[in-house]
Amino acid sequence: MVLRGRSPFPSSRFSLDKTPSSAPLPDSVLESLRRTRLASQLLQSSDVAGSCGAPPGTNAGMNEMGMVPTAYLGEASLCASPPRDRRARARCAEFLATLASSTRALRARSYRVTKRWFDLVFAAAALVVLAPVMVLIGLAIRAEGRGPVLFSQERVGRGGRRFRIYKFRSMIVDAETNYVELRGRSDDGGDVRFKMRSDPRLTLVGRVLRRFSLDELPQFWNVLRGEMSMVGPRPPLPCEVLKYDAGARRRLRVKPGLTCIWQVSGRADLPFDRQVELDLDYIRQQSVVLDLWLMARTVPAVLSGRGAY
Repeated sequence: MVLRGRSPFPSSRFSLDKTPSSAPLPDSVLESLRRTRLASQLLQSSDVAGSCGAPPGTNAGMNEMGMVPTAYLGEASLCASPPRDRRARARCAEFLATLASSTRALRARSYRVTKRWFDLVFAAAALVVLAPVMVLIGLAIRAEGRGPVLFSQERVGRGGRRFRIYKFRSMIVDAETNYVELRGRSDDGGDVRFKMRSDPRLTLVGRVLRRFSLDELPQFWNVLRGEMSMVGPRPPLPCEVLKYDAGARRRLRVKPGLTCIWQVSGRADLPFDRQVELDLDYIRQQSVVLDLWLMARTVPAVLSGRGAY
């Protein structure tokens, strides 16, 4: 029973090493509290925080209560040695770095799975909904002249893997044979890609298809096959890849896509180097939200016809 006016605890402060004489704590409890306290102090020290990727002075690996999360206590016991023990510090830093790396890997895997499912559903739906439009485009191409409705071409995908891309034919039948003659008349100004604002090989129907990117509709089939994605850098030609520098080759780290950042930011009007910069920005920041935003921006960009040739 506690007497009125007197504190139930001694006048000295409560500490891990000195407990109230009236209620001693078991040695196991004292040891657990001491290890948790030392682990918290070590994680707050500038040396460990800096080595774990957090700014000096921040609580790397701490929760909002300033303590080590329960899930970490098993490994955090490695950090409970005195601060002078650099081996314990190094093991603690390695544990936290591994935890951060595993979290990033899990997020990347989750994003890839989500993106693939989205590609499958959207591409299948687009092929069904746009089937009447594609039939009309095919009839228009056949009515204009003889030749195949579809045009296939070898492109380079993720990791340098080659595949056949499909498009509605927008040029004359022997357009490939005239490529060498027109190479020097490219409007791009660079040596990597070939672009002409007034390509003489385009047909009348083809000019309309190119302006509104309708010739790209068969590429939903490439998305369904897993060779392309809805969002990603545009697939280059093998002859273009041969001229890539180290920076441009980083575009091949992800699947090519139907649309990308520079497709909604000027398209062919942008110089090649700027296109590479935007593609690399996308690779660093890719997420489901960014993909949805780019797809939403694609519709007005296509309807405007800006940079489409």
